[in-house]
Amino acid sequence: MEMLSEHEFFIEPKDDFEEGSIPRDHLKYEVIPYKPRSDFDAQIICLHLNSPPIGEILKTFPVPPVFIEYAKCTLPNLNKQYPLISTCRSSSNTDYPNIRYCWMTPSPTLWKNHWIGDRPTVFVTARDLKSYQEFDPLFQKLKTEKIPYDCSTGNKRNLPFKDWQDKFIHNRVLLEAVVKTVSTVVSEAMQIGMPVVVPNFNDNAKMIRNEQDGFCLNLYDRTNLDKVIEILNHFLKDYTFAKDYGERAEKRARECFSISETNKIWNKALEDAISLFKESKRT
Repeated sequence: MEMLSEHEFFIEPKDDFEEGSIPRDHLKYEVIPYKPRSDFDAQIICLHLNSPPIGEILKTFPVPPVFIEYAKCTLPNLNKQYPLISTCRSSSNTDYPNIRYCWMTPSPTLWKNHWIGDRPTVFVTARDLKSYQEFDPLFQKLKTEKIPYDCSTGNKRNLPFKDWQDKFIHNRVLLEAVVKTVSTVVSEAMQIGMPVVVPNFNDNAKMIRNEQDGFCLNLYDRTNLDKVIEILNHFLKDYTFAKDYGERAEKRARECFSISETNKIWNKALEDAISLFKESKRT
């Protein structure tokens, strides 16, 4: 919504359309009841495993659709192949003829405070550690080597946003110990100039060029653990080194998460959806 501020937005009456405690006061939208309505120019339909039938949505809101996927999903079987925006390059419907790619751009309103890194601690993000036992050797190594770290776990953000943001601003370096198709956490860190160490899986390896924008390593591989500890110690002991890699990450963020490019991609998708919808009415 923030990237397309020239549009009016209407959403379904669901309170959990964003994770955890992410603020929404800076967004302009109107909550509408879920009932048939056709006075919109277009609609954005998020595809995921528990999506309602697309036919039901199009019957309720018979207006041009733009689809979005956060990882490869089953596509709806429609006569017209409406625009699909994928936020992930490593897991997407690459054979779909009307696909466009756009990484999720961190909010410039929420993520405007710059990284300071005055706390010589590694900020670790992980999900339920029992579900990611592949990372056990990494955590054991952190403990054995007495690396000071602050670990945030869970599938959803369960901290007040200011507390969550504080970890990015003040901790010295981000270490992401979870495998995702594409990481919002990494993009948020990059946006404010926080240096990052990430697993080289999925889109991480496309966003972070190893030793250029940050460090992108196989964190499952036990033979890499000494290298990881060496890198983390370098960040903790050498603020100049951390600041340099923070600036590299921020520069890369401007390339990957361009606000103007995001706006252009989405507006073109909306225009194409409207054009295809009009064409379907004529045929």
